[in-house]
Amino acid sequence: TEKSRRILFLRGREVVAQRERAADMKRRNGALIYNILPPHVAAYYLSNTRHHDDLYSQSYAEVGVLFASMPNFADFYSEESINNQGLECLRFLNEVISDFDA
Repeated sequence: TEKSRRILFLRGREVVAQRERAADMKRRNGALIYNILPPHVAAYYLSNTRHHDDLYSQSYAEVGVLFASMPNFADFYSEESINNQGLECLRFLNEVISDFDA
């Protein structure tokens, strides 16, 4: 009947719209991953052949990795005119990181 065809048509349009939203979300998520990770690591994690429990790791001679935190940095950071809308706080953080990196 005409009503059934219209309902099927509308549901078909809904499915197409949902697929478009899902494809857009997948594209955005991929762009975010590539923005956060180096390209070769992002490609590894987005690979369809990778098992979800597989982790990425590489070994390099004479390389060290430091994980550090600055307690209460969030309390220290503020976006006020006295510190150039937070720029000076970020500059200080960059100096600390650069001192470790030197």
